[in-house]
Amino acid sequence: MAMDLCYTCSFLPQGWSAADWIAVGSPRWAWRGAWVQEEDHIRNQAPADASPEEWLGSRAPETYASQVWQEQVSGPLRVGAEVSFDHRMAPLIVLAPELAANCNSQPQYREHYEVVLYDEGINVWHHTFALGRPRWQQLARHPFAVAAGQRHLLEVETGPAALVVRAAGQQVQVPCPALPPRCFVGLTGCEGTNRFYSFSVYTSS
Repeated sequence: MAMDLCYTCSFLPQGWSAADWIAVGSPRWAWRGAWVQEEDHIRNQAPADASPEEWLGSRAPETYASQVWQEQVSGPLRVGAEVSFDHRMAPLIVLAPELAANCNSQPQYREHYEVVLYDEGINVWHHTFALGRPRWQQLARHPFAVAAGQRHLLEVETGPAALVVRAAGQQVQVPCPALPPRCFVGLTGCEGTNRFYSFSVYTSS
């Protein structure tokens, strides 16, 4: 299927504008996180006084930062991000049908999908929200070795009832019969130091 470029940016200091993005919080935590601009990428903040093991556990909320491109896009679509991670995990692409707001009127996720790259492969999660509580279900786990400290292109392509995920020469197709026809797309860094170098969105012509 032919795809047309809808949006692209590099995360060089002059390669993107924060005004084009919406910072979004997780319903799991009050912490909203922040991005740090580096010479050729952005990264999520991770507490310097915590160990990598704590980033994965008790201090995980303090590593979380997420943002989506400001425009909702209709599928089929392809989203790509060049990413790396310093320890084990977990840069990801997020797809969210709608955004809600927390008690401070700040954007917050409700239902959303996370396509995660980490040192042991690819995970795909479906997050839902009901009765005031977030819940999540693992839709797929595709195990293979992924090197830390190296750049990888993570791509997600949506179809009528599935996601196709590609990274590091691997591909996995994930059934998603309830995938929404329109969504916000973006990036999340969590559970370690995650680096994002570029981002692109293609839609079907």
